[in-house]
Amino acid sequence: MKSMLDMQIRTLFHQEIDAVIEFLQAMLDEMASFGGHVLQNSDSGSKWFRDRIQVQIESPDHLFLGVELNAPSNQMIGILEASIANLPPVFLPKLSIHIHAIYGEPEFAALELRDR
Repeated sequence: MKSMLDMQIRTLFHQEIDAVIEFLQAMLDEMASFGGHVLQNSDSGSKWFRDRIQVQIESPDHLFLGVELNAPSNQMIGILEASIANLPPVFLPKLSIHIHAIYGEPEFAALELRDR
């Protein structure tokens, strides 16, 4: 019998910037462990993310989604950050979404994949 995680995906709001920063830093730390770019200083990285996200989270052209477990207490287990991209003027007008980051807590990703 398969046990599926009871979760929801919802829009994140300005007061949740700290959670977004925490997930993005965890993603960068994991990527750095595999040879990706390393932050010079985690404090300056947090400030850079905060400044950038404070502007973007209010923009209608930017999207921050959170993945939460519904039980027991709406625990956030992942995020997605994306923006609406306009094609250069040499193309016919069309909006597309550009995904910048997707990150989920590894323990929950492993559970969900195992159960499918």
